[in-house]
Amino acid sequence: MYALTTMGNLIELKINFGDILSVVIALLALLYTIHSTRDSQRKSVLPYLTLEQIGSTVKVDGIGTSATVVDATSDYKVRVTKNKELKGIEVWGEEERRLILNKKSEGKGVWSYGSINFPRSFKLINTGKNTAISFSLIVGNKSTYAKNIAVNEEKIISVLLEDENSTFYLLIKFKDIYGNQYKEKIEFYKGRMFLHLDLKRVGFSKTKGLLMKWESRLKIRKQARNQKNKLDK
Repeated sequence: MYALTTMGNLIELKINFGDILSVVIALLALLYTIHSTRDSQRKSVLPYLTLEQIGSTVKVDGIGTSATVVDATSDYKVRVTKNKELKGIEVWGEEERRLILNKKSEGKGVWSYGSINFPRSFKLINTGKNTAISFSLIVGNKSTYAKNIAVNEEKIISVLLEDENSTFYLLIKFKDIYGNQYKEKIEFYKGRMFLHLDLKRVGFSKTKGLLMKWESRLKIRKQARNQKNKLDK
């Protein structure tokens, strides 16, 4: 009798366990379906920002003390100090003008001017499927005023370096229309933007990203050596 009771309990336990397992599998399938649906919705409206290097937006007319600095194109202006402090700027002021013209004091009221230190300019273009919401550039501990970037719309960012060989990065952030947030780095190495980044939420694997980074850095070093050799000749 005891054996029959025990067997009955085991059968009942097996049936109950089977029911629970079926419920768990059904819930997992439901969660996967919800996740897949949300991810498909996200990708269907994904803003996709591409990065394009362009010539400097700053134009210098004249020489010496009479030189003028004009920039009517940049949407965002950033100054990077020798200590790698990032500062957002509304207009290129007198201090920025001095840096651009490479103006240096020789003492006793005498000034010298070196080669023009043009800000590095690049273009961000939304080539994605919908608007990039609340796009802003993170400079230091602050963010620029948030703006939307429509499909095929572009924004130009110009970066003035106190140290022309500085290595640093800028951060940008934006959202899609569903509120998903994206952040990406725009990196500079020895004064040059060394990666052409496609800005998106799902990036390269870390290994592939590191390989691309070092490949780009080697190219920059090679270019720098070639330029130096040409100057030495």
